[in-house]
Amino acid sequence: MNVNHMFFYILLLISIPFCFIQAEDTNLLFHHYQVENGLSNNMVTACVQDGDGYIWIGTRDGLNRFDGYSFKGFRQDSDNHSLGSNWISSLACDSTGSLWVGTLSGLYEYNPDNETFRHIPFTTNKSITDFKFDMHNNLWILLDGNLIKFNKANNEFKTFTHHGGQYYTSFCITEGDQIWIGDAQGDVSLFDTKQESVKVFNLFNQTHSSSPQKIRNIFPSAYSNKLYVAYEHDDVKVLDTRSGNYEDLNIQKISQLTFLINCILEKDSNELWIGTDSGLLIYRMDRKDCKRIQPNLQDSQSLSGHYISALYQDRKNGIWVCTQQNGINFHSPFQPFNVHYPGDSNNS
Repeated sequence: MNVNHMFFYILLLISIPFCFIQAEDTNLLFHHYQVENGLSNNMVTACVQDGDGYIWIGTRDGLNRFDGYSFKGFRQDSDNHSLGSNWISSLACDSTGSLWVGTLSGLYEYNPDNETFRHIPFTTNKSITDFKFDMHNNLWILLDGNLIKFNKANNEFKTFTHHGGQYYTSFCITEGDQIWIGDAQGDVSLFDTKQESVKVFNLFNQTHSSSPQKIRNIFPSAYSNKLYVAYEHDDVKVLDTRSGNYEDLNIQKISQLTFLINCILEKDSNELWIGTDSGLLIYRMDRKDCKRIQPNLQDSQSLSGHYISALYQDRKNGIWVCTQQNGINFHSPFQPFNVHYPGDSNNS
């Protein structure tokens, strides 16, 4: 049985029992994976699924490969073909499904044939916080506030600096291979790779009550020509990439919470998952409302921690919620018909 099929069956078993529905208004259920389950460390930083179906989980003390049953750990050692640091800062896969690993001491390409790692020389002793691949399988890296393009074929790289002197803090690549960059001043820029120029979009020119904030995350919509732009100490804005217009979601006002945004995920065309330092927020686009998901010590299937460090949706639409101190949570796309409510003996 290959890993994809095996993982799907594990997903079904986790979801229990025999009848499932998509539940819109019931409690979200999570399966926890922590040190006692084989995870190398509970401080989880990143998650991705490779071309073979394995789930890779990065922590502050080791890299983990999960096959649906158990974990295999990868750590720094004296071997030149191992990782250079146990602190995993980012994970991504190229167009072939091969795993690449960002660490506090550089970037590494994983070789599944002999389970070794190739170090990318120009990243030595550099903290790799964000990197992605375009449709031509070129590697783009956010490094020291600059954007770097790396050609894997000839091992050449080129650095693009911010024309206004600001640090780049986040970027994304859309399906049309457009590169959008966010900076520390709060501006979003469309990068022209041929002309090496940028077109800047000010997402505060209609929001007089807000001051520009550092952009923490840019997430491209898979259903429309929109970008979700998350500001570190502010809120989420939606930029229409065709018209240049933007919309404030005002999630802090709706939820009546003040929080630090760490990550954002578009679950589907109508639902955003937002990871914060105060729990998981679920925002519904049609109703413009927000639900806060928090840990519940009386419920073993609730969220394991309140500080959400990363979010990832796998190919079976399962969602992995990484926490800073409490391991990783898995939410199945299948919601049980009978939902367990803590303290209610009539529910199973």
